[in-house]
Amino acid sequence: MMKENKKNRKSDIVDTVLRGLGVAMGIVVVVLSALGKVDTKAALTMLGLGLASLFYLLTKG
Repeated sequence: MMKENKKNRKSDIVDTVLRGLGVAMGIVVVVLSALGKVDTKAALTMLGLGLASLFYLLTKG
């Protein structure tokens, strides 16, 4: 029972981190673009990481 609880807790933490990563990458790209401090390649890389983390969350269940 305890191992299952720990596994669920770890899974919940990973889900939260991946959601945060997806949202944070989008926000970072918007802010850095508005400030003119990001190049296209870096912006696409950050957006790709964010989308990949959100895609994983959507398809894992």
